[in-house]
Amino acid sequence: MTTAEPPDTLKAAEPYLTAWQPANLPMLQVTQDALRSAQVSTSASSPGALAAIVARDPFLTLQVLSYVNTIPRGSFASDITSLEHALMLLGVEQFYDRFSRRPVLERLLDKDPARLRLLQGRLSQCLLAGLLAREVARVRLDSKAEEVFLGALLHDVIEPLLLLTHPQRVAPIHWHSHANLMLSDPALQQQLLGLSYQALLQHYVGQIGMPYLLAGLMCDQQLDKPRNYSVQLAVQAARASLLGWWRADHEEAARLLAEFLKLSIEEWSARQQGLLLQHARWNAFPDIALPAMWLPMQPGDWAEPPVAKPASLQLDLKILEQVTTQLKLAGERKADVGQIMTLLFKGLRLGLGLMRVALLTQDKATNQLKLRFAIGFADDHPLRHQAVGLNTPHLFTRLMGKTQSLFYGDSNRRNLQAYLPAPLRPEPERDWVAMSLWVRANPLGLLYADGGSTHPQLDADNYPHFKAVMLTALAALEGKGGPA
Repeated sequence: MTTAEPPDTLKAAEPYLTAWQPANLPMLQVTQDALRSAQVSTSASSPGALAAIVARDPFLTLQVLSYVNTIPRGSFASDITSLEHALMLLGVEQFYDRFSRRPVLERLLDKDPARLRLLQGRLSQCLLAGLLAREVARVRLDSKAEEVFLGALLHDVIEPLLLLTHPQRVAPIHWHSHANLMLSDPALQQQLLGLSYQALLQHYVGQIGMPYLLAGLMCDQQLDKPRNYSVQLAVQAARASLLGWWRADHEEAARLLAEFLKLSIEEWSARQQGLLLQHARWNAFPDIALPAMWLPMQPGDWAEPPVAKPASLQLDLKILEQVTTQLKLAGERKADVGQIMTLLFKGLRLGLGLMRVALLTQDKATNQLKLRFAIGFADDHPLRHQAVGLNTPHLFTRLMGKTQSLFYGDSNRRNLQAYLPAPLRPEPERDWVAMSLWVRANPLGLLYADGGSTHPQLDADNYPHFKAVMLTALAALEGKGGPA
């Protein structure tokens, strides 16, 4: 672990170290949103994908690295210096159990917007330092560029921590909100805190179990080592970039980086511009100024302003698991269609957020689909009053050929819109899901569901869950011996 700091600074550090236990730290709102989305997507729940989410949040990065390096792992276990390795060791399920329900920073400070903006700005600066350091490491062909990224990401984390728990000990927010006055002034840090940020950082990373290698990369006293110097240059460039391209400290930071990498200043500037644009695209804080704002306008058309997507439906996996279990029991006990559909409707509405659900059964005499059960539809909705004939070609006719399902949305709307059945034509832009139900080689009917008035668009990532619960319901119907 990290080397010991002079004992005279430890006493001054103790109040802060007590408040900064990793388990007490929050996560960012954008991190929580990304983790929730990843939880319902198999491809986004790999250790590598989750590590990319965690790496954009310095507070959560601290929590994960501290936890995984302090849990008992045997006397021969090596330090974990990579977020992806940390998540592979933890496992995806344990990671979500331990870290997905942390408090959210924006909610903790929603009544102190000035402090929140400054803290967000400092966290954004930490991320930029990490991006710059990783690029430096890659140019140097460092095989473990992730370690250099983490060293730079966490190098300046002390001021965000102080703003979180001890804002009164930081120079007045209004005084240094437009410059890095305290961040780059160890004498001022010593005056207000009793020790410098660097001394406090070394005490902190030692206390929380940060690996010796990463703690060393954050140390300003080992600049003779190329990796430490890479971190230092990236941190200086990130600090300077916040204040404009015309400043001498920014020009000096760029010159030192180009010289260190044996690149021309033009080559490094081109790389840095790309990183600043990447940093801006990753930005989680719409109210703060970003270094990319100082970039010159590029030729070409302006990008279209982003259009906010409607809030996606919340997936409740616990309810889906309960309903799946209940449907299996219903099949074993040969429950009737009404009981099975009650369970199915519960799963679709409460588990998947599909607020309008209808079961249409096939009338063999007229070859029509007629409504049997429905919930969430207005009294005047066409599905309640119009039978759907199966003698004309449309989507429901095709579906009823065998047990199969369909997600109607942006990916196929243009091609399928002309084939909507009559009751759905008034809402061609609405997403929906449907599945035909055949029981023992006989057509029972078709189930239709959508998000109701509040969610006209559906999340395609939830479609596999719809198919899974529908197939479980179909198996239950098979188990009870066919339609009543």
